[in-house]
Amino acid sequence: MATFRQRKSSRSKTAIDSKVEENSTVSVMSLDAGLSYKSLEKEKPSHQGSVLKLHIPLFYSLLPSFLQRILYNCPCCKLRPIWKERKLIIIGNYLYRFSNYDLLKGKPLSLSETDTHLVTKQSDNPSSSSVLCNDDFGELRLDNLPVYYCGIFCITSNGKTRYYAAQTHEEAIAWVNSIRQSRQECIKRKMGHAEHVPYPRPWNNFDRIADKIIRKKKLMKARMNRLEREMEMEMTSCGHIQPNGYYN
Repeated sequence: MATFRQRKSSRSKTAIDSKVEENSTVSVMSLDAGLSYKSLEKEKPSHQGSVLKLHIPLFYSLLPSFLQRILYNCPCCKLRPIWKERKLIIIGNYLYRFSNYDLLKGKPLSLSETDTHLVTKQSDNPSSSSVLCNDDFGELRLDNLPVYYCGIFCITSNGKTRYYAAQTHEEAIAWVNSIRQSRQECIKRKMGHAEHVPYPRPWNNFDRIADKIIRKKKLMKARMNRLEREMEMEMTSCGHIQPNGYYN
């Protein structure tokens, strides 16, 4: 009977977990519909364009540097870092990221909490390879960038750094300057120092939708964390299962 109760409780928690995630996801997706790339593009954004984002698998980031170098130089390996096409758009108080299919990627990034800078060579020797060093993934060679892409910049928000490649160095500089300028304007608006500057009504509507998405995702994360804690407490109170299937 104890085993039956334990499994039933686990299934119940899993069902609740899935239901919360499903309801929250549907709610967020309904909000995302109002933030399509086409709808933002129509309202004269501060800056927009296509870039490549560096995607680094978690498994790769956990490997020692010598294994990372081996995997990165293996063209057939699916575990090595790859560059994926993305669309970025700056409008109002947020930076939005989209996939090739006009799908909003992640949550909007608040410009007031965003920093950016160019990524350059760490050596002045022209014959040396460009190497990007980061605590998350060790070393990454930059001389193997996709064709026609030579400028790299990074965006840091909420403690996470994302790397992007632009077709030219000048384009990467333009992204950095636009993000920094928009960040300053966003901070001024939040401090009430830009009341004399006209602010388009559609931008204000986009800001409200972005605020709702961020609140929804924070709430969803808090619910998931609470359910995980409750499940851990229940498992602890009921005892843990031994390899032979019996309880202590």
